Amino acid sequence: MGVTAFGGPAAHIAILRHEAVAKRHWLTEQDFLDYISLANLIPGPNSTELIMHVGAHVGGRRGLWAAGAAFIGPAALITLFFAYIYKRWGTSPTAEGILAGIAPALIVVIIFTLIPLARTAIKNRWSVGLAAALVLLYVAGMNELLLLLIGTLAYLAPFAIRALKDRTLAIAAPLLLYATAAEQPAPSFFRVFLAFLKIGSLLYGSGYVLIAFLQRDLVDGHHWITQQQLVDAVAVGQVTPGPVFSTATFIGYQIGGLGGAIAATIGIFLPAFLLVGATHGFAARLRMSRPLSRALDGLNLASNALLIGVLVTLIRALDLTAFNVIVAGLALAGLASRRVGPTTVLAGAALLGVVWHGL
Repeated sequence: MGVTAFGGPAAHIAILRHEAVAKRHWLTEQDFLDYISLANLIPGPNSTELIMHVGAHVGGRRGLWAAGAAFIGPAALITLFFAYIYKRWGTSPTAEGILAGIAPALIVVIIFTLIPLARTAIKNRWSVGLAAALVLLYVAGMNELLLLLIGTLAYLAPFAIRALKDRTLAIAAPLLLYATAAEQPAPSFFRVFLAFLKIGSLLYGSGYVLIAFLQRDLVDGHHWITQQQLVDAVAVGQVTPGPVFSTATFIGYQIGGLGGAIAATIGIFLPAFLLVGATHGFAARLRMSRPLSRALDGLNLASNALLIGVLVTLIRALDLTAFNVIVAGLALAGLASRRVGPTTVLAGAALLGVVWHGL
């Protein structure tokens, strides 16, 4: 997946479900939903943390680190290659073709992922109404963490309040890192590490929220990179496989060469390894208690609502062109045949986008 998983967090979830649940039967649909909820509860790259949870489910603590490193490593190296070319020759990466091909196929992939997950999480009319309300709030712009909290409160308010208190304590240390990093303007190895460690410790939601943090801290705050460099870094993060957070590798290289790339990559991903390791066993413990199990059901429903909200946003942003219809149709046919998985569909769509864009 670190080499082939294009398309961003929603695509990563779809590909992981196909590989780990449907194909290899490493865990059940319910386990997968529980881990999605746990990943949504902690800061950092959600799809990367979900992969770490699956790794821990299969191989314990070593499986957690193996899964995380295997997913992050190739993406970071590929991004580092683009960062070197960009800094050496000043070439702005062209991503229009790949993004154009992936966009319609990704919608189909998400739909195929949502169907079995929604059947597990949304079980009655009341849960259908709650999910619809959460989707509307997401589309209206409500914060993702707040939506997860509402979903949990709807099932069990006392547990949600206690979880919020625990989370407040959990982010106290990262807040100190935030203050420390903000006071250090010069981009040394340690300061770059602290800046990205702060982001990895505090960023909730999808990888796209990363852009706002980078803009505020690195462009407007430290002035370590320019606006154009940020745009180009985000483009590289979008068109390379693996986590969108590999954008940090590109930016770190622009700031401080190879050392900066290493500092930024370790800084932004280290909190995810530590937080997943600290929370992995919670799902099984929650399921042993009926009240807490209901709270986890609320999180599962809210997580599905967020994924539906992402789908709605993608559909609204997609133009109804002949190319998009053709790509979506081919993706639908491929997934419906069960002969190809999401990875093959997205890779084929990206190739079609490149050819179409070239023509």
